[in-house]
Amino acid sequence: DSILLVAELCPSLEVLHVGNTCGKITDKSLKAVAARCAALQELDVCYTEGAVTDSSITEVAMNCSNLRRLNVGNTSEKVTDKAIRVVSECC
Repeated sequence: DSILLVAELCPSLEVLHVGNTCGKITDKSLKAVAARCAALQELDVCYTEGAVTDSSITEVAMNCSNLRRLNVGNTSEKVTDKAIRVVSECC
């Protein structure tokens, strides 16, 4: 998975736009980004066909406290208010 490689090689990553990827970006990928890219400030995961869920968005929120911009539109209702609440509390 190329996002796993990006996460490993780019620990200073600040912006990641992976929307419109037809389900190819998954919770596993985003959890790797959350674990390795603490400087992340902007994340777009819109239109990921339900492959991104509360689980990975919560990980991003807890590990990337500099997050200022998040687009979770049209994630097939897999990202819910529960994850957004964590984002609002941690970022």
